[in-house]
Amino acid sequence: MEENGKNAAHVDTSIIYHPDSYVRADELGTLIPRYQPTFRFGAHINDHHRFLSQAVNPQTGLLLLTAPGLMDHGSGAPIVGWLRLEDAQKLYELGFYCNGDILELGSYEGLSTCILAQAIADSGRTGLVTTVDLSYRQPVQDNALACGLSSRIVVALADASVAIRAFSPKRFEFIFVDHSHEYEHVKAVCLLLPYIAAPGAFVLFHDYNDPRNGKEPNYGVYQAVVENLPEQFRFCGVYGCTGLYRLE
Repeated sequence: MEENGKNAAHVDTSIIYHPDSYVRADELGTLIPRYQPTFRFGAHINDHHRFLSQAVNPQTGLLLLTAPGLMDHGSGAPIVGWLRLEDAQKLYELGFYCNGDILELGSYEGLSTCILAQAIADSGRTGLVTTVDLSYRQPVQDNALACGLSSRIVVALADASVAIRAFSPKRFEFIFVDHSHEYEHVKAVCLLLPYIAAPGAFVLFHDYNDPRNGKEPNYGVYQAVVENLPEQFRFCGVYGCTGLYRLE
């Protein structure tokens, strides 16, 4: 069976793959695959994971989280960002179960950053989220502080490709790629991932399932991944607008 034009090798029974969620280029954004677990657990990992499946902004249909708290819509200011509920649940799951530190490329105001840091904290293990952005973003620091997650987050100012080269030989077991929508920028990261991904590492690409890819200028996440991600990364599934791959 082929997934994304690549031969599927052996199946790791500890991980759940969802090849049927694959979205073709002509289907981008018209199909929104539901959230499904990659690791084996019940319907939800915990109360926070359940909350992320329901924390919808009725005006936008996207995720609504506030700082402080991350689970309380009654107080605090919304953390600005653009995540679907499916995206948020997958981020939390991978942050909860993947060992070691997490690398995030693209911070914006820290919505995904805080979800990842909260997942590490809830898992009871040690670990940090290193989030990389081209420019300093005070809201990341403010939201992390308001949510009590500052000690779990390290902010690095750098171009994504430059940062990856600087981190090597350090290896991450989970990498979230959301630094750019441009084909060349995503391509550059794809080609460098083998240098910082640990064996069995997961890489989650945001805006992978977006109808603008390949149609609008400066949008080519899907095409960059499909055409340039090295063969050793196996397709795991599409969840909301994210595409998940694993280094095997």
